[in-house]
Amino acid sequence: MAKIVIIGLGTAGISACLTIRKKYPKNEVIIIDKKEFDLLHSCGLPFLLDGRVDSPEKLKYTLRISGINPASVHRDVVKKYLNCEATKINPVKKSVEINPVRSNPTPKGTDASFLTRTSNGVKNLKSGERKNVSYDSLILATGTTPFIPPIPGLRELKDKKAFVIKSLEDIVKIKEAAKEAKKALVIGAGATGLEAAVALNKKGLKVIIVEALKSLLPKALDPDMSEILEERLREKGIKILLNKKMERVDEKSVT
Repeated sequence: MAKIVIIGLGTAGISACLTIRKKYPKNEVIIIDKKEFDLLHSCGLPFLLDGRVDSPEKLKYTLRISGINPASVHRDVVKKYLNCEATKINPVKKSVEINPVRSNPTPKGTDASFLTRTSNGVKNLKSGERKNVSYDSLILATGTTPFIPPIPGLRELKDKKAFVIKSLEDIVKIKEAAKEAKKALVIGAGATGLEAAVALNKKGLKVIIVEALKSLLPKALDPDMSEILEERLREKGIKILLNKKMERVDEKSVT
């Protein structure tokens, strides 16, 4: 029986886990992930921002494997270390060092109870504790990280006045910032950017979308369809700047 360690419990991680369980049911699977829950339907994050999804729980999924009682998954079939991150891989000894994730403080007055719930039977390390997990095979399924354009000043404002949309924590930060803000600028006219723009517009902010290309959703829509979408967004009061690039960002303005 082989021991297979998967780093990352996203789409690729769960697909790898299910494939292993189907083809090699006797193998042991260990999953390591930074989240404090199993799976996140990240495409729904903008809808959590605008209120169409009324609870973060509706975007979370528990790891289920066909034909296996979910209650026994953690103990007998798949072992998981949630709220943990892999900090070192030793390919000679075939081991992974994992540490508990240090959670960022939650803004005051924010209902972030959904950030701390864990699944039954999941292994959690104590603060400061380290653990080495051995493996026969290792699968890296850590997923993507949000692209931050190389605009001078932008990275320095991340999580202060500039935000990405990737996790539940990001939505918490944006909601808090939106309480005091009057204007919002969205960089990029892809699906997530447009959904975020509409969500912030519904919250009463004056929204501007800046897109470097000549149309909205340039990789998904033909120009004529993009024009219809642009018209609908303008009707909502959203300002759209196409074929424009940002040159610099600071605390108070954008160039």
